[in-house]
Amino acid sequence: MFNSVAILGMLALCFVCISCAAEKNPIVEGEPAPKFTLPTIDDEEISLDDVLAENEFVLVDFWSIYCAPCIARFPPLREIYAEYKDHGFEVITIAGENSREDWEQGTEENELPWIDVGDMEDGEMKGWNGPTVQAYGVHLTGMPRMFLIDSDGIVVKDNPSKDELLKELKSLRDDTEDTDVESTPTPEQQES
Repeated sequence: MFNSVAILGMLALCFVCISCAAEKNPIVEGEPAPKFTLPTIDDEEISLDDVLAENEFVLVDFWSIYCAPCIARFPPLREIYAEYKDHGFEVITIAGENSREDWEQGTEENELPWIDVGDMEDGEMKGWNGPTVQAYGVHLTGMPRMFLIDSDGIVVKDNPSKDELLKELKSLRDDTEDTDVESTPTPEQQES
């Protein structure tokens, strides 16, 4: 009888493990990013599509006032944003809070210079149950979590490091510098 109970227990444990493994992060590099339209604190609706239409890259960054590693990412991200915001780069931070008060407090304390929206549904913050947190799989992976998305809406990098982000953004400066520099004519062009 003990063996039967032990075997049933092991089978149940295996079933639970297999079920958990089946629910994986839905975001895959090279695939389209989930679209969203979310409000700012001032209730202005921001859509990922609209922001992508105006930029080469958008960094979608999930954060919470209770996530110390999220807050620790803000100072270096501020520097990167200041350098690249005029070259086709935008940041959208998505607050995954359980209350609007926490979201407002966190946004005010951290003086976010970029677009900051709340993961709300029906006018309420939803925390880990928010539609965008769920769509991006952040409820599975935890925070902080970032996704670099190109102007075609494709996920370029899932949770890029600072170096990976800078490597991708360097192309923005290279492209801008190439178009701003007047070319020197070759000797053949000077003769004609």
